Amino acid sequence: MLSGFDLLLTLAAFLVMLWGFTRRYMMWKQGKAVEHAADESVGKIRQVLLSTLSHHEILQDRCGGVAHLFVFWGFIVPFIVVILAQFRPIMPLWTARGLSLVLDLVGALALVGTATLLVKRYRHDQGPRHQKNAWMHLWLLTAILVTGFLSEGGRLSLNGTADTLGRIWSPVGAAVSCLVPPSPTLLKLLIRGHFLLALAFLALLPFSTMRHMIATALSTYYRGGKPDHFIHSLPLNEAYLRTSKFARFTYDQLLSLDACMNCGRCDKGCPPYLSRQPLSPENVVRSMRGRMEEEYSRSRGNGCKNETLPQETGPAGEEDIWSCTTCMACSELCPASVRPLQNIIDLRRAAVLMEGKRYPPEYKQVFRNLEIFGDILGKGKLSKEDWATPANLKRISEGAKADTLLWIGCMGALYDERSKETVSHAATILEKAGVNFGILGREELCCGDPARGMGNEYLFQALARRNISTLKRYGVSEIIAICPHCFNVLHNEYPHFGSHFRVRHFTQVIDEFIREGRLEIKGRINGEFTYHDPCYLGRYNGIYEPPRSILKKAIGTGLKEMAHSKQRSLCCGAGGGNFWRKGTVGKRVEDLRVEETASIDVTSLVTACPLCRIVLASAVNQKGLRHQLKVMDVIDVVSQVS
Repeated sequence: MLSGFDLLLTLAAFLVMLWGFTRRYMMWKQGKAVEHAADESVGKIRQVLLSTLSHHEILQDRCGGVAHLFVFWGFIVPFIVVILAQFRPIMPLWTARGLSLVLDLVGALALVGTATLLVKRYRHDQGPRHQKNAWMHLWLLTAILVTGFLSEGGRLSLNGTADTLGRIWSPVGAAVSCLVPPSPTLLKLLIRGHFLLALAFLALLPFSTMRHMIATALSTYYRGGKPDHFIHSLPLNEAYLRTSKFARFTYDQLLSLDACMNCGRCDKGCPPYLSRQPLSPENVVRSMRGRMEEEYSRSRGNGCKNETLPQETGPAGEEDIWSCTTCMACSELCPASVRPLQNIIDLRRAAVLMEGKRYPPEYKQVFRNLEIFGDILGKGKLSKEDWATPANLKRISEGAKADTLLWIGCMGALYDERSKETVSHAATILEKAGVNFGILGREELCCGDPARGMGNEYLFQALARRNISTLKRYGVSEIIAICPHCFNVLHNEYPHFGSHFRVRHFTQVIDEFIREGRLEIKGRINGEFTYHDPCYLGRYNGIYEPPRSILKKAIGTGLKEMAHSKQRSLCCGAGGGNFWRKGTVGKRVEDLRVEETASIDVTSLVTACPLCRIVLASAVNQKGLRHQLKVMDVIDVVSQVS
């Protein structure tokens, strides 16, 4: 039983921990509140429990995940055993001995886990990543485990060899007892040290990265039900634009900053980071957390809660957030439900909408093209039907009746002759399959995806509302999109602005037609093929199999997969406005992707995105591989064999 003094120490530790978490809570409350449906709470709690107990996301990194699992249960099991130990006088002897064995084995695994994590942390924190408090909780856990085993060894050492059963049920303690002299004073010191270290761990919980134990569970709860591709919209009103920078972030966004453990998984999957460009998603999150703490301290110090934060967006300066290709690899890989992409988009929004001219100069022309011409290339309405001039296609905007709208997109309709040829092939395929479709032609504006990715939320919302109004005016109910960027926006983002259209990507439609027999594959293309997953088709929408199914039916040999494919695919490097950005530091992402393609000895690189095809084809040409490696769209492949 604990003495009165020990109870006071325990109470003090809990009060310090409570004060620390209250302080963190006040930091999170700097963000604006987010409404969550009450009827979703049970499902979200279930998701939190499953994620916490299964460690599914964390185990994606086998070594670190298993080590974390050992430490997690090494923390939970002793906590449960301590509670059960209070009932020891009425507990059967064999039950008590079984708990002793479990505690011994779990503690040993936890010690292995902390040692592994310390080694991983040492390797990860070399150079500019170093954090002063990142090691504290791991060393404390290690010290708690070591003193626990030393205390157990000291007890067995005092009892001598007579306590045979005690040694059997405490194998690790029995091994340690050989190193601890049989001293009652030493045993008392070890027990007291173990107790004080445990209290210190509790008290310091909110002041170290170990607070992720609470923050990750809350972050998973608030993220529950939201798909990874979800990008929240802004209330573009005067009151919102006048708020402080951190009041523009949501409560759960700021909360998720404390869930980050700086494990570096987001960096390991980030294409710009792998290309040695300035972006580090981990650094962005870490920088935002530091600024959140500064903002809170400043508001508490002088009562001015709405002070503007410093202009820098991260340790690497402004360049880091503009290097992001919005591929969503960071959000996909994070085991703590942190969404660095949403944070980066919001930082871009602040730079474009509230701070002005703090964005790459190349974007100015893109914004102007979207505002004046309604397309990213500035070619205007008259050019949007050039690709369709030879064909007798229905124009829904001219009163033609059609069951389905074929959404072309800026890059397909306007960029170059090869892009226009792919779009023409798409129309021919739909005709062969007997689809009653039409096009908007000159009234099809840019979907707005480039504007949102570049941070111009005002322009995105204006384009979205104009397009939705046009689609409703012509009674459109079903849309087939060629470009994954257009597909994602029409399918996932437009419903937040009142659209209710059924939207499918072209690869989904082709795969369905082939399986139903509406489209016949009449031949095979020889050669060695690999497939590049467009981020907005794969990670954003989980469409991985339809393009592969199509290619397997259309080619004469097997489909080779690259090392980075499906959920782990590298992007083409053009998303998020990087197609127009010049003077990139480091290697361009598309070069990295082409090098990986060339390493597996294929003759054709196939994708399902006009933007990916354009960028990857350009990289192939620049590397002098034009005659060895052909870049194609899935649509082009199907047009050759149907």
